[in-house]
Amino acid sequence: MTKQKQQGFTIIELLVVIAIMGTLATIFVANYNQQGAVRNLKIAQSQLVTNIRKTQSYILSSRNVVSGSVNAPPRYYMLSMQTDASQYVQQGIDSSTNGVSDIETIKLPQDIVISQISVGPSNGVLANVPSIIVGYSAPFGKMYVYTQNDNCATSFLVATKNAPCLLKLGDRQVVVTLMSRKTSATKIVTLLGVAGTVNSN
Repeated sequence: MTKQKQQGFTIIELLVVIAIMGTLATIFVANYNQQGAVRNLKIAQSQLVTNIRKTQSYILSSRNVVSGSVNAPPRYYMLSMQTDASQYVQQGIDSSTNGVSDIETIKLPQDIVISQISVGPSNGVLANVPSIIVGYSAPFGKMYVYTQNDNCATSFLVATKNAPCLLKLGDRQVVVTLMSRKTSATKIVTLLGVAGTVNSN
């Protein structure tokens, strides 16, 4: 009587295969997470540029400020941003009550934050600030940038009633830096007040 040779895998072979599969899975997951972070950062940059242009278009088309009981022609449409935040707010100042109304809160994609905001004169040195309000005035969409460091006014609304202050706020450039918390990669959005342009890189 002849013995049939049993065929199959040994324990060692199975362990080797499992180890290889585990290594490949780890590499795949790490690569997937990194690609997701890069994608989210690009989305956040594109989203910010789109919302800046949307805010400009609202003022140029004289879209009414609509919030709660308010429904009136605009004086200003604005975007309010601060560092270390995962969202920013679109606001409006109506020509009826001169009140500031929140229009929309825009949330950044997962793990993306506004890591830095730099402001300065159009042809000058930039300085980091904790927060800004970028406002566009009716009817031509002129851009104004207010920061908490401005000593000519206590708020953007007060600044709009102060001609010398408003002149200063209209001659500015802004660099907003978006960062992925996962990879520390960054993307930049630049606003030029005099030209009224928005650039991304």
